[in-house]
Amino acid sequence: EEARRHEQALARNRKEYEELREFISQKRKELLNEAKAEAKGILADANRKIEQTIKQIKESNAEQQRTKQVRKELEDYKETVKPEPVKTPKKQQQEQEEITLAEGPIEVGSWVRIKGQPALGKVMTMKGKDVELMIGDLKSTVKLNRLEKITRKEAKQTEKAQRRTSSGGGMDMTAKMANFSSSLDLRGKRVSEALPQLEQFIDDALLVGTQELRIVHGKGDGVLRNLVRQELRKFKQVSHFEDEHADRGGPGVTLVTISA
Repeated sequence: EEARRHEQALARNRKEYEELREFISQKRKELLNEAKAEAKGILADANRKIEQTIKQIKESNAEQQRTKQVRKELEDYKETVKPEPVKTPKKQQQEQEEITLAEGPIEVGSWVRIKGQPALGKVMTMKGKDVELMIGDLKSTVKLNRLEKITRKEAKQTEKAQRRTSSGGGMDMTAKMANFSSSLDLRGKRVSEALPQLEQFIDDALLVGTQELRIVHGKGDGVLRNLVRQELRKFKQVSHFEDEHADRGGPGVTLVTISA
């Protein structure tokens, strides 16, 4: 009976997550369209400003003082349209840096953290490079090289801190779902960049429970496509993969199905 209630709760959560993902996907499209329209406006203004500057320089017959002035005005304008750098929130950065890592190999029973993420879990089983974690009420399989061992004391303290900031317990799965995209674009990436990104992409998909994935690698000479599929075969959770429909990329895109 307890297992049945747990399954029902998971089903409700999954439904909420799917609805949230659909909402965010739609919202993202709207924001992208607004950003594109704004970018076009900025570009048009910039072009007009440049043309005006060139015209003023010509009309002043290349007078040195006037030329310096209009060039300075153009530089000032460039600063106003310069995008703000994206920064990691200081609080989150400090929380990640403050966690002390434990020495020794990761083994069954160890407390670990996924590198670059606040998610903490306990190692349940290990099979080669695959590690099964219990993260809150969620089981997930993650590659060993993506984990950092932490002390039991650190794990308990961090879990308490996370519970104070999130009603979800060990990690905020709603936020995780909101930030996860089921599509990965590897075009133009070197192999040394593409394979780690692919590995993390699959691990994250397993963590949030997404079963349908889309990997864009391009056609080219087929090298990246073959490497991607070779890597996918290493994941026992990947039950099937195939080319996208010819109208939507064909062999330049791989569709992946994760087993439930």
